[in-house]
Amino acid sequence: MLIIGLMSGTSLDGVDAVLVETDGENNHKFLSGITLPYDAPFRKSLFELAQPDSFVNPSDIMRLEKELTEKHSEAVGELLKKSGVNGADVKAVGFHGQTIRHIPEEQLTWQMGNANLLSEQTGIAVVSDFRRRDMACGGQGAPLVPYFHEALFAKFEKPSAILNIGGVANVTLLKEDGIIASDVGPGIGLLDAWIQKRTDLPFDKDGAIASQGTVDTQWMQYTASDPFFDAAWPKSVDRYLFNNMVPDHLGLEDGARTLCALTAETIASALKAQGMISGKIYVHGGGGYHPVLMQDLKDKAGLDVVLLDEIGQQANYLEAECFAWLAARRLKNLPFTSEKTTGCQRESVGGILTTA
Repeated sequence: MLIIGLMSGTSLDGVDAVLVETDGENNHKFLSGITLPYDAPFRKSLFELAQPDSFVNPSDIMRLEKELTEKHSEAVGELLKKSGVNGADVKAVGFHGQTIRHIPEEQLTWQMGNANLLSEQTGIAVVSDFRRRDMACGGQGAPLVPYFHEALFAKFEKPSAILNIGGVANVTLLKEDGIIASDVGPGIGLLDAWIQKRTDLPFDKDGAIASQGTVDTQWMQYTASDPFFDAAWPKSVDRYLFNNMVPDHLGLEDGARTLCALTAETIASALKAQGMISGKIYVHGGGGYHPVLMQDLKDKAGLDVVLLDEIGQQANYLEAECFAWLAARRLKNLPFTSEKTTGCQRESVGGILTTA
C-alpha cells in the first residue's frame, strides 16, 4: 500500500511527512519525504500549551488545533507534489498529531489534531489517536516505534540498540530472544529549550555552542540520579517532566555542553542496566545530528554509535515512516504494542480510522 506518515514531535520544529510503500509487516520502502517547518509564533503557542502548568482558553486550543491540522494538510499536499503521486492512490495517512499532555501513570495522553478535517482537506482516509488503546490495555502509550524497529532491522546482528533521540530519548533493544523497549530520558528537547531561551536560534546547529563549553560534572551526576532513571522498563515520559533539569547557574556554552553530557549519560546508563555491553547503537531523530552529543554517547556507552543515514536509512524521517507503517497495520488489524514495549496487559491494535 502507498501510505503517508506524518510526525510532529516534542521538539516542535515542524511536520515531517513521508510517502512509503508498506504492508505494515516486513515489506517497507521509503519513497519520499519533506519537512514543513513551524514559524516561531506557532512554535511558541504549542510550547506554551504543552507546559504542565499552562492554562489556555478552550476556544484558543480549538483554533490552535485547526491551524496545526491545516499545516499537516499542507505538508501532505507538498509531499504529493514532490512525489508526483495522486492522492487517490494513497490508501491512508498516519496522523500522529501533536503531543500536548502525556501522563502515563494515569493512563492519560493527548495528541492534538483533527483527523476529520485532515481527511476532508486531503481526500484521504486518516488513521489517528494511536496511543490511547494501548493505555486502555494498561500500557504506557509509548514508545510506539519498537515493532517497527523490529521489522525494519530484523537482520541486524544482536544485540543492537535502535535509539531515537527526539524531544525524549527512547530505545528498542533487539535481542536474541525478542525485543524490549522504553523511554529512557531527555533527548534533544532540553538542549533545544536551553538554546531557544537564551538566543534567537531554534537549536544548536552542528554543536557550535556546546562545543565551546565545559561539563559541570557535579551537577550532571546529581541530576542523573533522579528516580525516573532507575524506574523499571518499560516506561514512558512527558518531555516536560524534565523541566527542572536545567543548569541555570551556567552560561550558554557550559549549559549546552552539560545538557549534552546529561542526555548521553542517562542513555548509556539505561543500556548498561539492560546488560548491553556489546553490539551497536543505531541512532535516528534530531539528536543524531548533534556531533557533541553523539561523541558523548560513544564515550559513555563504550559502543559503536551509528547514525542510520550511514547505512542508507532516513534517520530524520524514521518516526514519520513508523506512523505510516502503523497506519497500514491498523488497516490490517495488526497489533502495535506488547507487554515488552509499553507494559500493556495484552497486544493491542491502536488507532482510529477516519474514512475519506
